[in-house]
Amino acid sequence: GIAKSSLAKMAPAILLQILPGSQFCSKVMMALAYLDLDYQVQAVHPAKLKKQTPPPHQVPVMRYDGETVCDSREILAFLNTQHSSGERDLYPTVSKGAVEAGFESVSDMENWAHDGLAMLYYYFGGVTPHGKANVTAPFIELILPKVMRMVCGCLPAVGANVAAKQILARITPILGEKVVASEGAARTALATAVKRLEECFESDEQLYLFDTSQPTAADFAVFAPLKRLVDPLPDISPDLMGGFPGLFKLAQPVPRVQAFYRRMDDQFYRGKVDFRDAISQLT
Repeated sequence: GIAKSSLAKMAPAILLQILPGSQFCSKVMMALAYLDLDYQVQAVHPAKLKKQTPPPHQVPVMRYDGETVCDSREILAFLNTQHSSGERDLYPTVSKGAVEAGFESVSDMENWAHDGLAMLYYYFGGVTPHGKANVTAPFIELILPKVMRMVCGCLPAVGANVAAKQILARITPILGEKVVASEGAARTALATAVKRLEECFESDEQLYLFDTSQPTAADFAVFAPLKRLVDPLPDISPDLMGGFPGLFKLAQPVPRVQAFYRRMDDQFYRGKVDFRDAISQLT
């Protein structure tokens, strides 16, 4: 849970409050590693969010040299003001790539990912039968005290059903009632979103969404929910699955999105985002 910094002596004191497995926390952790910043992780139990985090009582929360920054978008913007340099700019002025697909700026696409892909992950990871059985319930089981698991083995399933109602209440105003009315409608919305991502790539040589030489905040914002949709989460538990493992098959053909996904996974996620230490803080 600690990113290594080449400037450890000069690095600010950073504490990142997270919920293990959170897509928004993954996004910030990737950005911190990309910026070569050291940070400490404090896992927050879902039942203690109101007690341990400031309003709106959501993670991630970053404590940076005495300052508190909430929301992954605000955190990345703050980090960029403090640590951007040369090509390593999370919010550059852009004119290619995703601009051709209708995204006006990096922030525009970051917000689209936050209110679209991320909310669709919540639907498939927490509302569908697959999500409740293979994402939410195993996670609840993982963070339950051992004695509670022994006393009542049905608690994870019950908790998953409760969580599904809470998730629907959160995402419906954002995605709209038509999208969450059925799994088929949500699948259509998800496939449409991924196909739009494919339109951001003008050639096989394009590395990132805005055809920049280095990733931007939009790349991290898009990849984080894609990761949670597609892949199982062995860094947390071998029992946890992705919210929609067949995503790329659903939206095919999207070869450039798949290449982007592998590139981001290899360069900025694997070996840099690991929630096992955070899970151990909760159990």
